[in-house]
Amino acid sequence: MSMKKFKILLLLSLFGIISSNAQSFDNWEEYSIVPTQISVDGTHFVKVSGTGHNGNKAIKNAIKNALHSALISGIPSSTVLSGPYSQAIPATAPIIPSLNSRQIKYFKSFFKKKYLDFAVVYSDRYPSGDDFVFLHNGDVKVDVYVLIKYDELRHYLEEKGIISSLSSGF
Repeated sequence: MSMKKFKILLLLSLFGIISSNAQSFDNWEEYSIVPTQISVDGTHFVKVSGTGHNGNKAIKNAIKNALHSALISGIPSSTVLSGPYSQAIPATAPIIPSLNSRQIKYFKSFFKKKYLDFAVVYSDRYPSGDDFVFLHNGDVKVDVYVLIKYDELRHYLEEKGIISSLSSGF
């Protein structure tokens, strides 16, 4: 093989690796997320879905989905009914509306374990009833309540240099 063909194959393979990394966030599993409570102290309380081969994997994926929403797609608006009153919860813009290749690489590692530091499942029981559904492919889908530590997450990402500080550029 000539050196020129080798270089072309090397470049094509590198491009394939880079584009497949980028697709990992474009092809995120479909999920539902609904804010359920007005945020206090830099947190967001949401009900989010996740799927997996078993209930525990589905719950972990639901936590990842909650953080994915906070980071990439934003948290939608909602209306919370409290007795005779309703209270609007405004939408929250994503922390990072578009990812660069360095951020994609970082988040592949982040979503292996570190993500658990920034979200907590709030429940006194394992999902059941309408919140635990068997899918036709053998997987399960769960809906769980998750507290996202939004401000802590943003501050952590600023300290790591993954995102710019809100005060930078002013």
